[in-house]
Amino acid sequence: EGDNKTGTLEVNNLKTTRSISPDATKTANDINIPTEGPTVPVNVTVAPSNATATLSETSRGISVAYSTNSGANAGWIGGGFSYAGTTLGYRNLAALTNLVFSLKSTEPNLKLELVDLNNNKSIVYLSGASSTTETFYSVDLSKMIGNADLTKVSFIYVIVEGDNKTGTLEVNNLKTT
Repeated sequence: EGDNKTGTLEVNNLKTTRSISPDATKTANDINIPTEGPTVPVNVTVAPSNATATLSETSRGISVAYSTNSGANAGWIGGGFSYAGTTLGYRNLAALTNLVFSLKSTEPNLKLELVDLNNNKSIVYLSGASSTTETFYSVDLSKMIGNADLTKVSFIYVIVEGDNKTGTLEVNNLKTT
């Protein structure tokens, strides 16, 4: 503070990017995304206006054919599950230590994003996804970066980031029957 001061100011307030690798100890029987009957949560996609995400249902979740494209309003897509249409508009995930799900993806590096009732978000990056083999993840919810209220989660998204990416993202939220 004051006149004619010189020097260097360094501010380091960036949180470390965390990447979760597949968990080879998990199976379809470990999947724990909360469900209520066949319709909750609702299968959804999210994408900017110049990217495409085409949703189809599978026996255990969703498949999204995508093209992220490039330029303004492009560069990413997401697929996942919504509790927004339920009576409360959210699901309480606070009792879960880890969120367990599986996926297949053309893109090996993805982002898991939880969005709460007030649009607050928490994220963690996923690495090592396979396009041919179902890959299981066990995400410690306390390791996620952001401020989503885990007692009021409205959306669970898996997101593909980057320009001009095309492929398929499959996310499984149901156990094997």
